[in-house]
Amino acid sequence: YQSLREGRFPQWDPSIYSGLPLAANVQAALFYPPSWLMFAASYGRERLGYQTLEDFVFLHVWFAFVLCFAWLRWRGLHAMAALAGAAVFALSGHMMTQLQHQGLVSGYTWIPLGLWGIDQAQRERRWQPLWKTAVASALCFAGGFTTFWTVFAVTMLGFALGQDRRWRMIAGTGA
Repeated sequence: YQSLREGRFPQWDPSIYSGLPLAANVQAALFYPPSWLMFAASYGRERLGYQTLEDFVFLHVWFAFVLCFAWLRWRGLHAMAALAGAAVFALSGHMMTQLQHQGLVSGYTWIPLGLWGIDQAQRERRWQPLWKTAVASALCFAGGFTTFWTVFAVTMLGFALGQDRRWRMIAGTGA
């Protein structure tokens, strides 16, 4: 953050593994667009504050709730059922026990968008809605925890496997 504030691109992270290029440290989430918003929100400060990181994580939990609610409503669930389902997803034990792990929270947030894209592609019998899955995958990967992206990918492929026209859906989801 301090390098960006000074108008230069951060090139080296001396604080981990005896130093490595910052872009090589996936946990820095340097290419994650919401991180850019967090940096922009902290522009006038000397350092990136802890409260800013807490707000960043809180907004991801909130957005996970909103995305899940929107997807479940799109599926035709009653508003109360969608609220309950979104709350179970966003406030799950997995999410709540990993709040200190920014990369995992960032990746977990995008799962409903990916599932929604597969669901919509299946229902409409066309591949174009899979843009949601592609965007969710890219954001999950850029969020800073590539191991969780593997979980995301397996989840998406497993969901596609359960659809009608499963081989077409697996191919589209994989692509």
